[in-house]
Amino acid sequence: MTNWKGSQNDRNNYGLPSELWLQVLVDVPPQDLCEVVNTSNLMKSLANESDLWTGMPVNLRKVQEEGLAPLYLIDRFKKIVKIDFSGIHELSFSSEQLGRLLRDIPGSPLESIDWKYVDLSGAPPELLATSISCLKTVSFKLAHLTSTTYQLIKMFEAILASNSLENVDFTQVWQMPSAPAELLASAVCRLKTINFDSTHQLSSGESVGASLRRHWTL
Repeated sequence: MTNWKGSQNDRNNYGLPSELWLQVLVDVPPQDLCEVVNTSNLMKSLANESDLWTGMPVNLRKVQEEGLAPLYLIDRFKKIVKIDFSGIHELSFSSEQLGRLLRDIPGSPLESIDWKYVDLSGAPPELLATSISCLKTVSFKLAHLTSTTYQLIKMFEAILASNSLENVDFTQVWQMPSAPAELLASAVCRLKTINFDSTHQLSSGESVGASLRRHWTL
């Protein structure tokens, strides 16, 4: 966080130097910070500090319509690291919107994304793979993937190639295709955590866990 030096004027007007106000503002929820910035020029300057906004819930409609680039052009939002789509069941991306969002992820500060309920069946496999390789955590819980194997293979290849990805959740993924057991096992070993609860491979009907157990006992 920026090392603000409180002036005597700050103390006279607000009772505390700026650096102490920053310590107070750390505990203020993002929605309340929106009110704080309107109270004075000093508070606007302090409350716009990007470290205070890292956990802010993102306006998902704007992300859907405009992608991530406009979000990160706003100084206070430059350190937002997580986006969660799980709260909007009816959110539906067009191919153009989804492609723009996936292209915006590499090079952004984003570390975690939750695709819950989002239809990713039309996502270009290479773009989807590249986007997750830049993250630390990604959840596909209850998301829609394509029923073809190619998209899944590209994702597991990205997991193997990634220097950042640690946690992946495939819980109850709809239309989860089968993947080569060797690739699947290698990807699982690469991660800190991976979850396949209630996920079944379409081609065989076999649970992913059973597939992995069968692979490692051969």
